[in-house]
Amino acid sequence: MKKILTLFFACALSMAMQAQTKHNVYVWVDGEKTLIENADSITFSEPATPPADDEAVDLGLSVKWAQRNLGAENPWDFGTYFAWGEIEGKDNYEWATYKHGTSYNQLTKYVSSVGYGLDGFIDNKEVLDESDDAAAQLLGNGWRMPTPEEMQELIEDCTWEEDYDMGVGGLKVTGPNGNSIFMPFAGRMYGSILFQSNASGYYWTSSLNEKANVQAKYLCIAPNGQEVTCYNRYFGFSIRPVKK
Repeated sequence: MKKILTLFFACALSMAMQAQTKHNVYVWVDGEKTLIENADSITFSEPATPPADDEAVDLGLSVKWAQRNLGAENPWDFGTYFAWGEIEGKDNYEWATYKHGTSYNQLTKYVSSVGYGLDGFIDNKEVLDESDDAAAQLLGNGWRMPTPEEMQELIEDCTWEEDYDMGVGGLKVTGPNGNSIFMPFAGRMYGSILFQSNASGYYWTSSLNEKANVQAKYLCIAPNGQEVTCYNRYFGFSIRPVKK
């Protein structure tokens, strides 16, 4: 869907924002008008570019893997960082900005163990709903986030070699059929700071840590090895989509 704004509207809005005043903003999407009241800023961004069919790389595994990270334009780009269960990137990754809870014991979704939900909340969800799967929502066409089992298959059935693509460090992952993908050391976002870029990579799966619901499962990659482990849900990690 494209938001169509006239040049006059864009220029007028820009001048209004520079004057530090608040205005009501009307946005038309597919002929329907939506009112945003008291807007104090506006950001124009391009939608995520869905991988073409030929970018679904068959490594000889149970699923095909995207050539690039979600939100990236090229295989060597880091792409967008996502908190687990969120479908948009943001500027700050902490409990205060997390969609599904504001603390380790105040979670409002994806809670299967006692002691983690807000006011005793439990929904027994341990796998992301499609509505909270960033790859499914931003790309469609059968793309989704990988499961821990698919990540483990990637580890066990592929050859991993340290490599550089356009000067960016990462790992070349070669499947049993000889095809390969490049996974960059994109690091992770904590607060508003990017840590460990060009040193390691952190890639979310679609699954919760069943024992410690404050965490979700992810693939950690580094020059000295790869493993599926768990970390706090509000951190900003990469996503590498898969499809059948």
